[in-house]
Amino acid sequence: MIWYTRFLPLILMLVAIVIGLFYFKKQPWVLRIPLLMFCYNFLIDVTGNLMGHVNINNHWFYNIANFIGFEIWLLYFILLFKKHVFKNIAKIFFIILPLVFIYNSLFQTFLVFQTLTFVIGGVFVIICCILYYIFEFQKSNLDNIFYSPFYWIATGLLIYYICNVPFLGLLPWLLKNSSEFTNYYFYICVIGSSILLSIFNIKAALCLKKN
Repeated sequence: MIWYTRFLPLILMLVAIVIGLFYFKKQPWVLRIPLLMFCYNFLIDVTGNLMGHVNINNHWFYNIANFIGFEIWLLYFILLFKKHVFKNIAKIFFIILPLVFIYNSLFQTFLVFQTLTFVIGGVFVIICCILYYIFEFQKSNLDNIFYSPFYWIATGLLIYYICNVPFLGLLPWLLKNSSEFTNYYFYICVIGSSILLSIFNIKAALCLKKN
């Protein structure tokens, strides 16, 4: 696979950041959080790639970054949800995940990628995205859903974590037993889902102009 495809998601994410920041001041906090997450993810990916390029162990860095990122996304859904049931589910996830992170850090060395935290955090985000769809599709008028930044943010997150949760959850086993499949899956699904996430983020940023 062409090596520079790994950097295409970063380029697209930078485009989303530039567009989003142009409308940043006009947005409520529930929409400012995704814009800040665009910047956060961009900085994390750039830093993590640079650490790997100079042969510095970046697993501990991604462990912390992923945990913080999941918590921010869960906070976003807490603010987004109007139904108390959905909001309470997101709050429960927000409380449970730090306990998972602490458990994972105590019983698995911090210098390897914490698959448990990523899988559970990813599943929590997937569930929140599905809850968002349930809330939206219960509305009688869905004509404007494709003009909503919330729709594109949820769609991007859903696709990204559906592709990445099983892969990264099984990554240690895959590396030991099927390195060729792991390489193909990484470029097709992981990089592919990252590109789609960035494209949907650009669409979400463009929708801000209408809000």
